[in-house]
Amino acid sequence: MGARYRSPKRGAEAVRRAGVAALSCVGVLVLGLAATSRPTASGSDGDAQQTEGYLTPPRVRFVPIDTLRGVGFPQDKPPWAPRGALLALEAHPSGALVVYDPVDPGTPPWTVLRRGGGRFRWSPDGRWLAVKFRNLAPPLRPDTLVAFGAHSPDATILYTGPRVWPFLWAADGNLYLWSERGPHQKIDPPAAWRAQWIPPQTPWGDLVLGSRWGVVAVGAKEFRVPAMGLQRFTPGSSPRVDSLAALDALFRFENLLLYDALPEKRLFLVGGPLIHGHLFGGLVVDDWGRLVAGLPSDTTHQGPVAYSLGPGGSIGFGANVQDDGTEEGKILSASLVALDFNGRWVVPVEGTGMGMNPWASREGSFLAYEDPIHGGICVGRLVIGPR
Repeated sequence: MGARYRSPKRGAEAVRRAGVAALSCVGVLVLGLAATSRPTASGSDGDAQQTEGYLTPPRVRFVPIDTLRGVGFPQDKPPWAPRGALLALEAHPSGALVVYDPVDPGTPPWTVLRRGGGRFRWSPDGRWLAVKFRNLAPPLRPDTLVAFGAHSPDATILYTGPRVWPFLWAADGNLYLWSERGPHQKIDPPAAWRAQWIPPQTPWGDLVLGSRWGVVAVGAKEFRVPAMGLQRFTPGSSPRVDSLAALDALFRFENLLLYDALPEKRLFLVGGPLIHGHLFGGLVVDDWGRLVAGLPSDTTHQGPVAYSLGPGGSIGFGANVQDDGTEEGKILSASLVALDFNGRWVVPVEGTGMGMNPWASREGSFLAYEDPIHGGICVGRLVIGPR
């Protein structure tokens, strides 16, 4: 597998890639239906956003570009960069972090980091990645945070110290770490990255996963572990963390998962155990945890649910999966679907065949999904238009 990955060309090639990536943002997304309407809510006391989505079922097509073997999606989501169209993947079996650019099809993914096992976050502009490791030597400390250029060999060690979870590369350009020993800690980004970053006038907030620490007893010993919950984090000159009363009214805090996020649009796709009902995924909330779309009248609903956000957050992507019912759960069939968060329609993603775990790019109208039969990741253009 190692022979498949190589570093991208330097100099003029890197400049060419950046230019092509910018042009690709025009994409091929056809908005031939009723467009999504999202009134803006401002401040913690503003009204929750509303979404109309597509009022009638669109036609959603996948135009194949490449099939990448020997790779899979990394543990951290979303895998697509928040700007441009770079896709972070994990090589098998090494666990190396690799990056693929669908704007330049036929060029194999290049290795950003050969050491596997780290948790990563994209920079706000999608040019760098920050990766956290356990027990990286030297020095032998619990956690080490390193930042890497996605198109260059640049690397900067940002932090070594007590165990960290979570960490965030925020919209103000700074990194924020939550240590088991205390509240969040602000870390300066790499100087090479900061030199080309212009932060927004008002950095948007984000939902932070795992920001509460609990104690688990194993025999006579007690261990501090992060609880899988969500809180709101606001970066800037006076960073702060707020609880989400609206979200706590829907879900039990423990085991609440953040599936996908469009922080700049204040849209977050969450799932977990409801206060009243069964385990449910695919609820869209705003940055204060207020429900935008996705909660059916029947909370025992077991139909297809969304596990990723489509372009602009107007639709969701999921899969209809059937297994053999055994403990191993051998997959018999799996088909990708696009769905309306308000429950009005579900349509197949044409041209995908068997597939799972679809992820839409933030720019450029690309879709990547997992091939459950042959393994690997399929990447192609996403085309949405009227039926």
